[in-house]
Amino acid sequence: MQNPALPPVTLDDLETLATRASTVIGRLRERVYAPGADKTLDLRFNMRKAAEMVGRSEKAIRDAEDDGRLPEPDKDPTTNRRTGYALTDINRMRTLFGTLPHRADTDEALVLAIQNFKGGVGKSTVVCHLAQYLALKGYRVCVIDCDSQASTTSVFGLNPDVDVDEDEDTLYPFFRHGGPSSLHYALRATYWPNVALIPANLGLYDAEYEFAARMRARTKFCSGPFAFWHRYHQGSVRRHSSGSAPCPWHVVVVCVACGQCLGDPSTSEQY
Repeated sequence: MQNPALPPVTLDDLETLATRASTVIGRLRERVYAPGADKTLDLRFNMRKAAEMVGRSEKAIRDAEDDGRLPEPDKDPTTNRRTGYALTDINRMRTLFGTLPHRADTDEALVLAIQNFKGGVGKSTVVCHLAQYLALKGYRVCVIDCDSQASTTSVFGLNPDVDVDEDEDTLYPFFRHGGPSSLHYALRATYWPNVALIPANLGLYDAEYEFAARMRARTKFCSGPFAFWHRYHQGSVRRHSSGSAPCPWHVVVVCVACGQCLGDPSTSEQY
């Protein structure tokens, strides 16, 4: 006995499904990116953990608080007990005790490119966790999102469709002919202390095809002193835009989209 044929799927059915999906996505977006619902870092550390992170004893921290070198810790107004230390408090302690990571002004920032030529393998996840881990250790981190899906940008609290202008806030202007000489124009603060972000959005998807065409038409775009990635490394956040001031970052973490011509930082440490 043959199975009865499945009912036909009409264009009206597909339109209904698309409308429902769009409604669900819209509601999720309104909840996640609601006005006043900015991401905050709700992370507190007790005295023992703070001493471990700072590299000094609990007594040394208490003594610094008692003699005014460190501010009084926040306390619960009901119980009068310490509520713990925020990451900014930890970094203030590191600065006082000389345990905050230091890099000489003459040293370039380390550039880590997280890349893979396949989608869905965890590039954005690795970038976010790595940047946050380094921030917890006291390092200053700049995250560059090269992925047009902008997952990393979303994780760090920006709505790629609303908060990011592809003509002003992404890598796109930097790689245009006659564009800015450095990436400092695109730097955005995040809710994580010591983590800055150069965001992305779908506009970078068009850049892939534009630059591929330019690379085919102009060999100098790929090689020589004006090479694509040569310009990236010479004018990136590795060095300060003034050319003389030291670079503010310890580590530059680059999230590279799969298969993009933006994604071949061959002179970076690749993982």
